[in-house]
Parts: sequence; C-alpha cells; structure tokens
Amino acid sequence: MKSQFFTKKYALIVANGDSPERGLLKQIADKSDFIVAADGGGNALAKQGLTPDLILGDMDSLRPDVLSGFEAKNVDIRPVESQQENDLEKGIRYLIDQGYRTIVLTAVYGDRMDHTFATLELLKKFKSSVNIYIITDTFEIFLIQPGRHKIQTEKNAIFSIFGFSRGYDIETENLKYPLKGENLFEGSRGVSNRSLSDSVFISFTRGNLLIFRSLRSDGTN
Repeated sequence: MKSQFFTKKYALIVANGDSPERGLLKQIADKSDFIVAADGGGNALAKQGLTPDLILGDMDSLRPDVLSGFEAKNVDIRPVESQQENDLEKGIRYLIDQGYRTIVLTAVYGDRMDHTFATLELLKKFKSSVNIYIITDTFEIFLIQPGRHKIQTEKNAIFSIFGFSRGYDIETENLKYPLKGENLFEGSRGVSNRSLSDSVFISFTRGNLLIFRSLRSDGTN
C-alpha cells in the first residue's frame, strides 16, 4: 500500500468501528511506533492478534475478557471519564502531548453517520498540531493545507478532492479531470476523479482540501 505516512514516524489509534481486514491492520500496526486502542478498539486488536501499547477511554465498550487479557500482558490502561470529548479525540490529544506529529486512525467508521462526520471534523480541528490520516479497507483520507503537495498513489486510482469547507486557486497535475486555478466549495464537484500516474500534484493558495485516495487501482471502489 502506497501511503503518505509510511515514511514518517507515526502513532496508530484503533477505534471501535469497522476494523480493516487483518492484513491491512497488521501492516499499519507493524510500521507504527505506538498503538493506542480507543476503548473498544482493543476488541479488534485482540481479535486480530495484536497488542496495543495503551488503552484509553471510558471503558464502556472494551470486553471484560479482552481487558483482563491485556492486563496480563501489562498493557498501560488509562480510564478517562471526560464526556466532553469522545475516546478518539482523547487518544489524539494524548499522542500530541507525547510529541507525535503524524497520527493514523482506523476502525473509525460504522453505522453512526454522526460519528463519521465528527471524525472528519477532527482533521480540521487538529490541523495546526498534527497530520491525521484515516485508513479504511478501501480509502486513505487526509487533509492538506495551502501550498504544493506531491501525493503518492496508484495509477487509475479514485482520487476525490473536496473543499473543506473551501479551497481556492487549485492547480492539479496527473488527474484525469485537472483543475486549473479553480475553487472548490462544499458539494460533489471533486468526487471520483482518477490518477493518471503514481504521483498527483496539488497546489492551492487558501482554505483546506480533503483528499480521498483509493487504495486500489482497479476502479472497484
């Protein structure tokens, strides 16, 4: 899997949503410097034979047998009772305090669309402190800020760009439908573009852009 974060020192947070398939989660976990289970994320890690460095949250979703198993392995377990932030946000703040500047999130999606929206908003909320990448079975999702960016991908992969909430003076290279000094606002205009090479270049002057990069190049997403 080509990714923007594999060349960087990063920490991984596994949440309590739908977990990636075993091989993908193990690949991400093996390359990470530190693994946080956000409460029930520990269930997915245990199911796939992986052990976190830290379990953080209010412990209302972690199965008792999983908790006792990780206790036996001397995993650092820190109950946090605050209801002002969800367990995912607690994990992000903890890792920022530990000095991490790249964080990967996975298992963040499920059947709660409100949770999905809240997770995407975290990319914008913490943009001045950390680079956050979301990984699902099919997509890598991340925010970019003004400047020029080279983004690794696969040829013929789906590559969607959204103003989040707006991006100005956007120039792209190596996309099927290029943008040439254009603006993207809220809406679907940037969806389902495609990469023409293994690298895509994007530059823009103001705002934020949210990138959805397909992990596959066969167009099946």
